[in-house]
Amino acid sequence: MDLLSINIGAARAVDETRSHDITGISKQPVAGPVQVTADGLAGDVIVDTKNHGGPDQAVYVYGGADYA
Repeated sequence: MDLLSINIGAARAVDETRSHDITGISKQPVAGPVQVTADGLAGDVIVDTKNHGGPDQAVYVYGGADYA
């Protein structure tokens, strides 16, 4: 398996008119190495920590078959 991209994201408003709805789902590729910690990738924001992130859901890996 070849690693093609490491993506991280920042918190941003889902809708600019509703600033209380914040998401971290928009992930963008980064250049270079990224530290993997027990809570996820360094620099990545997880807004919904009730349902995402933490030691059991820190990193997602998608293979080519997932995109087919």
